[in-house]
Amino acid sequence: MGPHSADDTVINKCQAYFQLLIFTFGHKEHIANLKTGNNIIGRTDESDIIIRDCQVSKRHCTIQISPCGAFLSDDGSTNGTFVSCEKVGNSPRKLENGDTIHIGQSLLQFITNV
Repeated sequence: MGPHSADDTVINKCQAYFQLLIFTFGHKEHIANLKTGNNIIGRTDESDIIIRDCQVSKRHCTIQISPCGAFLSDDGSTNGTFVSCEKVGNSPRKLENGDTIHIGQSLLQFITNV
């Protein structure tokens, strides 16, 4: 067979993906693909995912992607991080497909195929 076998195609279709749909001020801004490890969300260019919202902290929260799933933690933000209207406390919160995350005036929807 060529460089890619039928087995490779099956493996690629089965790979997990994790994304955020980002809505700022009620308008869909973009889709962010999440990488394995830490995905820092904040207002500054040092963040992996930048949200231009004055109510989002410079380093607002982190989504960690691991073999155990996706976990959201607040990084000491000023205005808090909320999942489905519940404030994320000191412990990381496991994210499920379709969860809505509120930070500042922005809404993020967590999407996965896992």
